[in-house]
Amino acid sequence: MVITVKGTNGQITADNEKVVISRKGFLGHITQGFKGDRTIYYTDIKSVEFKKATIWMNGYIQFITNAELATQKKSGVLHSSTEAIKDPNIVVFRAFKKEMVTDSQKIYNFIMNEIDSYKHSNSSSDAIQLSSADEITKFKKLLDENVITQDEFDKKKNELLNL
Repeated sequence: MVITVKGTNGQITADNEKVVISRKGFLGHITQGFKGDRTIYYTDIKSVEFKKATIWMNGYIQFITNAELATQKKSGVLHSSTEAIKDPNIVVFRAFKKEMVTDSQKIYNFIMNEIDSYKHSNSSSDAIQLSSADEITKFKKLLDENVITQDEFDKKKNELLNL
């Protein structure tokens, strides 16, 4: 599934593994120049900051890949801060159209769902790998203490490694 939403200073396209920020339109080219698309994989995203646009305040979505990219003030009444517009990981939304508010919320929910799915699928496989490594270490200690034989150790190790 692919979702796309256009903001004031760019466009976000999200699929099951990544987010692509394209700088389309006049403000996108003014603030970011004629750079190519920016691809951010869910594995690289540390957090996502989202502020819904209202009639009085611009909204935005920011993909934080490291602490240095997080800016302090992002939006104000009827405008966005210069820092926010120039940040390569922020797309600004205005609430002039009701669809913009709905679409920005929809893509935010989709992205958070994908990040959550990614983290849960990887954390369970990491836990299994860690458990296997711990078990092998325990059996190696038993082998070193002559509690089990080399054959017993090798058999258990192969079993834990699914060999």
